[in-house]
Formats: sequence, structure tokens, C-alpha cells
Amino acid sequence: MAVWHLLKPYLDKIYVGWVDTNNNVPEVKAYMTEVSKQSPKFIKYKSDQPKWVEKNGMPSDVVPIDNTHLGQRYAGKKAVKIVDYLQCCLENIHQPLYALAKHVDATAVITGQRSSDGHKDNKSSGDWENGFQYFFPIEDWSDDDVKSYLKSKGETDPRFDIHHSSIDCLTCTAFCKSSPQRMDYLQRNHPTHFDELVRRLKIIRNEVTNYTDGIDAVISGNFEETVDKSMKKNTEGLPSDIRLKENVEHLETVDGIRYYTWDWNAEAKRVGLNTGPTFGVMAQEVQKTHPEAIVQGPQGYLLVNYAALPK
Repeated sequence: MAVWHLLKPYLDKIYVGWVDTNNNVPEVKAYMTEVSKQSPKFIKYKSDQPKWVEKNGMPSDVVPIDNTHLGQRYAGKKAVKIVDYLQCCLENIHQPLYALAKHVDATAVITGQRSSDGHKDNKSSGDWENGFQYFFPIEDWSDDDVKSYLKSKGETDPRFDIHHSSIDCLTCTAFCKSSPQRMDYLQRNHPTHFDELVRRLKIIRNEVTNYTDGIDAVISGNFEETVDKSMKKNTEGLPSDIRLKENVEHLETVDGIRYYTWDWNAEAKRVGLNTGPTFGVMAQEVQKTHPEAIVQGPQGYLLVNYAALPK
């Protein structure tokens, strides 16, 4: 917004473009509506990040290869799809902006990129690329410079105090380490969406752990554990009895098998069956369709041999 204020005297001569990802916080949409009223050549391009994520996978800072589209071609279909965050941002924000610039026959692109940004393009102000000359008028500004300037223009929205992210997507599961202010803002102002974000991050963490367990085994010298630990456990059976679960939520259905997320209840903790992943199937459901994948544990609770389920 600092760049928009700098260019206010020229708004009748330039296009102002914004990508609505269909996953913005309501206050961003309201704010951009006001910006559009003051920008004679305002253009909104709408992508659909939630639909894209449903099809391609959740963006993540750490990506298990077997959960990507390419990985599943070799490792088999996975219930959880994960992509690198750059792919998600590229297809839902950057490519639409590029298409918008081409649509209006632009020769120059002006953005708020700064040298101090943690994630930025490697171009410098004045560089040419793909027929556009890029300009970054606040390239050398610090965070304090930006905040001070916006305050002088009457901007008091607390979102402008957030470093790194403008909250383009409410439930973005990436940039966790680099945007704690964004997470804090979401938790305070949009708790329902924050809870959904945490639920998704738990799913991603479970998938990542399958690989980090193997790395840890090598580092510690337990070479016999370097065989896919999750597969080894799956052969023996993982606890998945509905009687051990609470806060159960359906995630998706793959090849007729329903997958869920959950929390372990007090009974699971009491009998020591709360150490497995909190994503997967319901043993009682699988017992009806794939009884060969069900094992009864010593405590009488049902375990699932995931290796016996269709891939």
C-alpha cells in the first residue's frame, strides 16, 4: 500500500491490479474495495486457491516427495497431497498477475518488493524480464520506513504491522517460521480459520515425520530402522479404533475409503495407544470392506494394516 500511496498522483495513467485468491480475510476484501473506488484503472483477477489446493495439495515449507503429484506416480496414490509453497503462490498469485499485465499491454510493472524481504524475486529495480521493466520504488525502505509512511497517510490497519505476509490466503499452511505475526493475527481475529490451519498442519507434520524418522535412524546409527518406518508399523498394524478417538473430522475419500483426522481420547492415552498418527481411516469402517487389513490388538482394540489397503 505504500507504493499505491506514492503513485496516487498518477492513478489515472496506470493500472492497479489485485489478485483475489478466494481465500482472503474479509477485511482485505473490504479494503481493496475502497482502493478500487480510488483507482480509475483498477483490475481484479480472481483465482481459486482453495479449489487448487483440493486438487493439487496443501502448500508446505517441508515437502515429502511421495506426497507430491510426481511422487505419487512412483510411490502410489496418497490420501494426503502436499506441494511446495512456491508452486501454490506461482499458480494462484504470480501467474495471474503476469496474465493481467499482458492483458493490458503493460511495458512496466511496479511492486512493493524490498531488499529486506525474506522472500522476494531476485530482480533489482530497473531490470527487464519477459518484456516488462520492473520498478521497486521502496526497494531500500526498512519496516519502520514503511510503517511511518503509511501512518502519515492515515493508514492504521494492524495488518500493516505484519512482516512478510499480507494474508493473501486465510488457511495458507506455508511460511510458518517466517510469519509468526500472521499466525498471531489469525488466531486473534479469525480463530475458526486458524483452527483449520492447525488441523492441516498436523496432517502435514504426520506425513513429514514418516521421513524424518528414517533420517533420525541413520543419524543415531539404528540402521535397521531406516526401512520406511511407517511401512514397518503398518505391517504390524496401527491403532485406529473409533473407540480411541475424539474430535473426528472427515477429510476426503480415496478409492471408496474414507480418511479422517482426530485427536486421541483419554482411553487411548490410558492404554498407551496414542503414539500413532492422527490421520487415517476408521478401523470399524475398513473392517466391513477390507477385513484382511484389520488386526485385533492385545487390549482388544482394532489395528489397521495400511499396507493391505488399496494403493
